[in-house]
Amino acid sequence: MSDDHADVNNDSLLLEVKKAGSGVEINKTEDASTPSNKVRYVKTAILGMGYFAVGFNLSILGVALPTLAQNINVSIDQISPVIISRGGGYLVGSVIAGTLDGIIDIYITIIGSMLLMSSCLAFVPMALNTAMLFSLTVINAIGLGAFETVGNMYALYLWGEKVSPFLQFIH
Repeated sequence: MSDDHADVNNDSLLLEVKKAGSGVEINKTEDASTPSNKVRYVKTAILGMGYFAVGFNLSILGVALPTLAQNINVSIDQISPVIISRGGGYLVGSVIAGTLDGIIDIYITIIGSMLLMSSCLAFVPMALNTAMLFSLTVINAIGLGAFETVGNMYALYLWGEKVSPFLQFIH
């Protein structure tokens, strides 16, 4: 860089500093790679709706457990470990999503995890036996864990150091 010209990338603003004869001239321009505030607010609101779906998905299993047990003709004691298996699937989904960070586009990971968890949740009431119920629940939880991890990374990408209130909003 020369003494007369310096570029500093600060958050989403590109500050261009030029030394002019008697003073310093500062030009602020938006960096083309970062979205505007309006777009970031909309994307954060949509992400918040995804987290609302995740919360619904997490809470529905406990309420539906007696009905699921009745549908496949077993006692609640026999299918209650499905909640524990969901925790294992959630952990696996988080690890997979963290590993795929930077390898697969974040939008594809978000959409894929939402499709995975919603499609599995739709088929849980149709489970014919406990093995199918456990399998659907674990696959559903993998999508849940992946979405939660990638959603947090996406919020960090959108807001950078100013992410704190937005993480509180979406959770």
